[in-house]
Formats: sequence, C-alpha cells, structure tokens
Amino acid sequence: MDRSISEHYRLYYHYTPAREENGETPAEIINSLYDRVMRNDKEALGEVIRILQSNTYALAVKRLSLKGISGLEQVDELMQTVSFEVMKLAFRGFPEQVDAERFFGYLLGIAQNCCNDFNRRQSQEQMRRKAGQEGVDVFQVLDTVKTTNWEHELVEQEILDAETSAIRKEILRFYQQALQEPQLPPYQVITYCYAVLLPQLFKKSRNPRFLRQLAKISGRKGGKPSSCYNEETGNLEGKIARDSVILLNFALSAMEGETVETLSREFVELYGMEPLLEEAFAWGQPYRENLEQVYCLPAPKKKKPSQERKAEPGSIGGGLSGAVTAGGGLSGVGAAEEKLVKELVITEDFEQNGIKNWPIRTARHLLHDTEKWAAKDEEFCKKSVGVAEELYIR
Repeated sequence: MDRSISEHYRLYYHYTPAREENGETPAEIINSLYDRVMRNDKEALGEVIRILQSNTYALAVKRLSLKGISGLEQVDELMQTVSFEVMKLAFRGFPEQVDAERFFGYLLGIAQNCCNDFNRRQSQEQMRRKAGQEGVDVFQVLDTVKTTNWEHELVEQEILDAETSAIRKEILRFYQQALQEPQLPPYQVITYCYAVLLPQLFKKSRNPRFLRQLAKISGRKGGKPSSCYNEETGNLEGKIARDSVILLNFALSAMEGETVETLSREFVELYGMEPLLEEAFAWGQPYRENLEQVYCLPAPKKKKPSQERKAEPGSIGGGLSGAVTAGGGLSGVGAAEEKLVKELVITEDFEQNGIKNWPIRTARHLLHDTEKWAAKDEEFCKKSVGVAEELYIR
C-alpha cells in the first residue's frame, strides 16, 4: 500500500473503537451489535459500518490493484458501495441463516462481492469507452478487450488461488489444533473422527494401505465388512462410499466392540497414513486427561431386566450430567458400574439415539474452536479478511 493510500486510510477510514483497545476483536464487537442492528438501532448500524470500513479498506485496495485501479476516487466509490449494501440489507432484513455468531463473516462476504462487482463494472466501462472512440472498429476492440480481460482474469485467479490455498492450509492447522485439544468428551470426539473425518480423508486418498485398513476395520469382531477395497479400481465400496458428510453406520461398524482408548490410538495411526498437514497428529493433554476420568453407567431398568444396559450420553470436564464423585466420576441414581472413559465401548455402553447426535455437535464445537485459534493469530486475521469465513464452513 503506497503512502497516499495509507494516508487516505488514516484520514478517512481508520477507526479503533474503545472496546477494541480493551482487547475485543472487530469480529466480536460487530457480532455483539447484531441484536441492536436487527432492532433498527441507527447508532449501532453506524458503528458496524465504521468498523467494517476500517477492516475492509486493505481488501478493497488489493482487489482494485489486481485490475490496475489505484485511484483514491475509485476506492472511495467502492467503500461507499459496501456501506450502501449493508444499510440496504439492514433496512430490508438479513437472510435467516445470519445470526450473531456469523454476522461479521456475512458482512465480509458482502464487501468481497462488492469488490468483484465493482471490478466487473470497471472492465465493462473501459470496453465501452474504447468502443466509442472515433475511427475504431468496434468488433476489433471487443475481440481485443475480451482477450485482454481473459488473460488478466487468469493472472488474477492464479493470485487469488495461491492466496486462498495458503489461507486454507493455515485454517487446517488451526482445525488440527482444535481437534487435538477438544473441549468435548473423548467418546464424542472419536465418534466424530470415525463418522466424519476418516470418510472425508478416504474420499481424497489414493493410498492403498490406508484404504485397505479402512475396509478392514469396517468388519470388526468377525462381522461382515460394511465396506471393501476394490483392488482393480483402487476404490472403496460400500457404506463409506456414500455421498454423505456423516457416515454413522460406517462409524458404528468400524468402532464395534472397541474401547475409546483403542479407537483413539487407532485413529492417530490411520490419520498418520493420510494426514491433512505435514505436522504429526497427537492427542493433547485435555483429551488424555479426560480418558482417565471415571464415568458412571446407569443401572439397567427394572422393567426389562434382560435388556442390555446402556448409558445415556454424558460429557467430561465440566459437561458431565450428574454430580462428580470424589473419585472423579458421576453420582447418579441407581448407578451400577463405574468405568474409566478410556474403557468405555461406545457401541455397547451408549444408546444409538444419543450417539447419532455426537458428530454434528462435535463439528460445531470444532468450527467454533478453529475460529478461536485463528483469532489469536493477528497476522492471519489481517491477510485472510473476506476469505477465511467461507473456508471455515467448507
């Protein structure tokens, strides 16, 4: 950013609210103003726009420079367009999926779309001006501009793809940190790993050893495998090949009869065959400590004494249902047996109706924790404005 642009930013767009000086991030401040904006609070909307302008100025300048546009008038026009679009949506109403947690990310998306639309209009205007010059063959100009724009778009896309790829890798690093140190109980997290993460890794894998191992674990304890590896095509077939984000049936067959400790160790080995990053994966201290917690299984119901006893889903480390005993477990009415969390067998000690909710619950927590890890990296926050929010969801 050259001196004139930096000075222009300092004079007209730089804004640091008092709450930011006290440690809150722009995203946190804007998200906290969501309810007031929804109530048509003009003061809150003005505050949101000022913070948004201050934090999207660099994005606007960068997008314009890719088109060879560097004039301050164009920058101001674009910033005004962003403000107008936000005010228009505040008046008409934001989409239903926008809430207090996603407000800042949605507004960043608006800014990015405005940048793209502005650049498109500038290219069209240049084409019209060239075509209107006296003595110029209109069709020749159109062909020339079309070719020039196409080549420029390729260069621009290559730059954006490289930036997006680097940001995506950083987000994966934050995601892996969140997964290694989850705030949820190990039995819920490992279920997510088998129902969501392993199937996703499979879909991108070309590692025969990894694919064969997934096929092998899909038939635990001598049962019929739910998936198989086709040696001729090099693909897995069966339940794991279904086009679904959460493959609970595959997870249940893969976890059949195994303890949480065994599954946790096995997942690390499988992940090592097909890692998301070059960095090694290892469960963090909170996860390992939670494995040693005591979990109290409820007694079987008297009405059906022959029915196999299964526990209701609980949680660990501040989320356990019931009171924690002196021994670190749960005190519950009619508790029949205590187990260490690492000794729990998910497919035997829990009801499937409870298990089926764990993957999506864990996914939501991981999304939140990934964003928290990212927010701690100031350099990442600066370079990922307008891009990271969409990638989090992906």
